[in-house]
Amino acid sequence: MKRIISKLIALGLLCAATTQASTTVIDFNSDPTVLGITLSGNATWITTDGLVYDATTNANDGYLQLTTAANSESATVIFPDFDSGAVVQGFTFDCWVRIGNGTTTPADGFSISYARAPVGTSPLFNSSTPGNSDGEEGTRTGIAVGFDAYDNGTTPPDPVALDIWVDGVLLTNIPMPTLNGLVTDPTSLQTGPNDGTGNPDILGWAHLIVTLSTNSHLTITYKNTVVLNDYPTGYAPGPGQLVMAGRTGGLNENQDVDEITITTTVAQNVLAGTATGIGDGVSVTFFDSGVGVVDATKPATVSIDGAAAVPASVVVKNGTTTSVIYYGYPIPFVAGSAHHVVATVTDVFGRVTTSPSLAFTVGAFSTVNSALAVTGVDTSKAGFLIRPWQSGIEPNNIWWADEQLAGLHGAINPLCDLTQATNNGYFDYTSVINFSYTNPTWRIGGGTPA
Repeated sequence: MKRIISKLIALGLLCAATTQASTTVIDFNSDPTVLGITLSGNATWITTDGLVYDATTNANDGYLQLTTAANSESATVIFPDFDSGAVVQGFTFDCWVRIGNGTTTPADGFSISYARAPVGTSPLFNSSTPGNSDGEEGTRTGIAVGFDAYDNGTTPPDPVALDIWVDGVLLTNIPMPTLNGLVTDPTSLQTGPNDGTGNPDILGWAHLIVTLSTNSHLTITYKNTVVLNDYPTGYAPGPGQLVMAGRTGGLNENQDVDEITITTTVAQNVLAGTATGIGDGVSVTFFDSGVGVVDATKPATVSIDGAAAVPASVVVKNGTTTSVIYYGYPIPFVAGSAHHVVATVTDVFGRVTTSPSLAFTVGAFSTVNSALAVTGVDTSKAGFLIRPWQSGIEPNNIWWADEQLAGLHGAINPLCDLTQATNNGYFDYTSVINFSYTNPTWRIGGGTPA
């Protein structure tokens, strides 16, 4: 097993554009799990018969088997973080694959993804069928290249093709209509003929290179032919891991990989992530990387739909992820409406990072009908009345809490602190009802943090 690490060292810590590159070579001549690679499902390290196998001179040359020529198999391969938590801004996944000689109509395919953290042990995958999780289409988060070997006949069409996904959205596909084509035929996903035996040895090994540039453009070379060139994906880099997956269903094919070389380019500056809409504002994520670390005590701004930039309402830092949150937009957004935002943060060196124009859609939210307004309220005073109650084991359900306040789940616990509940069993609360700023969709009301 070889692991080669090379680094381009930044000449100055304050050079925002500098990056580090690391290269990892996995030849499968020994157990790949030693590198921290996780194999699950039918993913199997085969100890012989790899790309450069020779019984006399290279008898230990193995490969990674995703699926055999058998139905209903699935495999997931999760690669470790080779860059110690830094954000990967671009990568090259270079490998050799051997595909085919299963059923006459091959299925289902394999994928290469860079999934957003946390990846976990069982990531969910995209699918042309809503609700399904199909390994050949790549992970639902991050950027995914699916080598889809079977047309499921869905609407919209699902041809045999390379499918490009970003965060669960299908951007484009490149049809590859030839079934069981030659190892030199770039219109075929398979790398050799089908003789019905299921033996992978009659197949050739084809060279595959997937490259994501640091400006999020994707280039794919297969069988020495560029099949997708410098395609702008709009992918926003963030923490994550590389994932490879494969699957067969009611039809099948062999799907093998060998001689993987992974080259990653990591940022040494703060990177902008994605934007999430809330009823009267937006939350934008930023990620620390290398020496680029957000200083949450320094100014952050937000500009929505081209309006003048305004200070963020709150900046929340959780590990290497920072959320810049603005609320209190003069007119509440319409649920389902689309908007754009540009946000800025400042790092520990005083460098300002400005996000690109990020699209966001406002999710569904509820408002209180004005007809429900009560009378006798002193509108000169801000705040709410909160009634505390403690009894029994609480299952964290709203309906149960309503019944609890009605006394249906036992009398109030004498240990419940009521010293501030001086207003007929209620206490006056004049700050913002928001007990978790890390989830801005829970925020109720406006003002400053409690």
